[in-house]
This record gives sequence, structure tokens and C-alpha cells, in this order.
Amino acid sequence: MAFTRHTRTVLALTAPAYLWLTATVLLPLAAMFYFSFLTASPLGGKEVRFTLQHYADFFTKEIYWYNAWRSVELGLYVTAICLIVGYPAALGLAKYVKGRWREAIFLLIILPFWSNALVRTFSWTMVLREPFNILFSYPAIVIGLVHAYLPYAILTCYISLQAIDDSLIEAGRSLGATPAQTFRRITLPLSVP
Repeated sequence: MAFTRHTRTVLALTAPAYLWLTATVLLPLAAMFYFSFLTASPLGGKEVRFTLQHYADFFTKEIYWYNAWRSVELGLYVTAICLIVGYPAALGLAKYVKGRWREAIFLLIILPFWSNALVRTFSWTMVLREPFNILFSYPAIVIGLVHAYLPYAILTCYISLQAIDDSLIEAGRSLGATPAQTFRRITLPLSVP
């Protein structure tokens, strides 16, 4: 099959990214999947045999189901909090804040990405230790995850809200819709992916 010059250029430009993803994501996932069928790690010097016991344990022991449910529950809590806080912030940025103020607020949103994760963890350790004493608790995990993922929620919601044409909102208002009706019937449906 003969490739055109454009196709060869595209392949040459995307190949490094796909090789990097393969080396850093797909191969480790494949290795973990392979190791999940073994009795021990092949690098540990112990006798290695093929087994399905790990999967049988997962489906038969209650502790694994409990931990899986707690993980899903944690993800739902963090997602809900990020949306409840992030959507109004993104709406304000997209529709109400203009000029230099928008740039300053974006800087504050992106600032956590520039700091080291270890520094952020240590900072939260100092905040959650005294007088709250919730450092090694479930709420502390929720706070840390919300702090990590809230900028992503704000930025993705901002992009979808920024794409909404303001003339649609003005048309709704000129037809007699209240701000709540405009939000419920125009802004919210158009901002949902």
C-alpha cells in the first residue's frame, strides 16, 4: 500500500506520541494483567505458576467488594463536589468575568499544576492536622482529591460554556425567559457534553 506524502508526515509526527503511550501506559497495563494470573512475581525468585485464584478471591471475598464500592463512592463524591464548585466558577469565568480579571483567576486556577505534589501534600498535612484532626480520614482524602481535580473540572466546563453563543441567551431573554429559565433551557443543555 502506497502512502501519500501527507500520510507519511502525519505518521511521522504521531509515531513518537503513540510509542510513548505504548511504553508508559499499554505495556505496564499488559504486564499487570499478565502478573494477575501468576502466583508470584517472576522477578522474585519464587516458583511461578498460572492461577485464577486472585480473580476467584475478588469475586468471593466481601472485603474486595467493599473496597471496590468505597472507591466508586469516593469517585462519585469527588466528582459531585468538583461539579458543584467548578460549574458555577466556570460559568462566572465564561460569561461574567472579562479582561485582566479573567486572566488573574485563570492563573489562580492553574497555579496548583505548577507546584510539586509533595509540597501540596505537605501543605494539606499542615492544614488538616490541628485543630481539625481529620488528617488520616475519609474527608481528608476527599479534600485532597477535590483539590487535585477541581482545576480540571473548571477548565473543561469553561471550554464548553465559552462555546455557547451569547446571542442564544439574549434571544431567550428577549422572548421573556427569566435568568433561571434561560440557564435551565439554554445554558445547561448546551454545556453538557
